[in-house]
Amino acid sequence: MKRRSFLIFILILTLCFSCLHGCSFGNDPENNPTDTTTGAETPINHGTDNNYEYDEYEDHIILTACLTDSRVIWVPDKINRKPVVGFGTIFAKNFKLTTINIPGSVQSIDERAFYMCDHLSTVNISNGLKTIGKEAFSGCSSLSVAKIPASVTSIADDAFLYCMNLVIFGEEGSTAQKFADRFQRINFRIVEPETTEAAEEDSSAAEPEETSETTTVKETTTKMETTAPPATEAPTEPPTEPPTQAPTEPPTTEEQTTIPDDSLDV
Repeated sequence: MKRRSFLIFILILTLCFSCLHGCSFGNDPENNPTDTTTGAETPINHGTDNNYEYDEYEDHIILTACLTDSRVIWVPDKINRKPVVGFGTIFAKNFKLTTINIPGSVQSIDERAFYMCDHLSTVNISNGLKTIGKEAFSGCSSLSVAKIPASVTSIADDAFLYCMNLVIFGEEGSTAQKFADRFQRINFRIVEPETTEAAEEDSSAAEPEETSETTTVKETTTKMETTAPPATEAPTEPPTEPPTQAPTEPPTTEEQTTIPDDSLDV
């Protein structure tokens, strides 16, 4: 009797434990669908544009596949008049890619976005990007140039893992410079793209004005040169010689003639 009651008690405990465990498992947020999977971020269209497949959302585009094997790739900034804000890992393990140009519409470079692109040597990022994720360029052994704008405010510590010859180009005091300073293997070069572009525009705008002024100056100088010689030749030689010779010689002759007349009267 006692043994049977003990077994019943054990059975009740196991049932209670299983019920409690099942409730906790069902309330685990990791096993529940998130807002993105329930339909809040579901795409309204899936299409193909030139070299990419994409998911279209209400106000943005995310690239889902790269259909080109070109060595130099320009990520589009807009598709269907909507900004391209991300591209996931569609370029990972692309062994032909050498240069990637990322527009300012892209908000972040995701984790392992360019993982093991061992021929990638140049990365050009336009102003607008904010974050570079974990191992984004990990394993890109040929990467030597990465232009990172000042808009980037977060770079994962292992974003450029195994990039032994990397040189980062960015603005002074930027997150890119602080990131490079933490690692001795990464060199940093200061650039000021905005000021240089403004200077180029000023110089290009000033060049035609300077040339027009110089041409007018040259024209006036040539006119002066052509008109000056006849004016200088005329008054210099003829007028100077006659006046000096005419007044000097006659007075001497008069004095010579008057002196002997006075002497004769005396």
